[in-house]
Amino acid sequence: MYKYITILGAAGQIAQRLTATLLTYTDMHITLYGRQLSTRIHPEILEHERVTVIEGSFQSPKK
Repeated sequence: MYKYITILGAAGQIAQRLTATLLTYTDMHITLYGRQLSTRIHPEILEHERVTVIEGSFQSPKK
């Protein structure tokens, strides 16, 4: 089974549900990428030890 997953557009409703499910039922490390994640995702998820947050936009390809 995979150990790492990256979720693009992580602030969306489906992505947030997927993130919560993965944290509950797996031991995967999750990288979240999206705009304004610090204000749109619950702090409990942002501060989780298995979550890495990268804030950016798909219009900034250097990220």
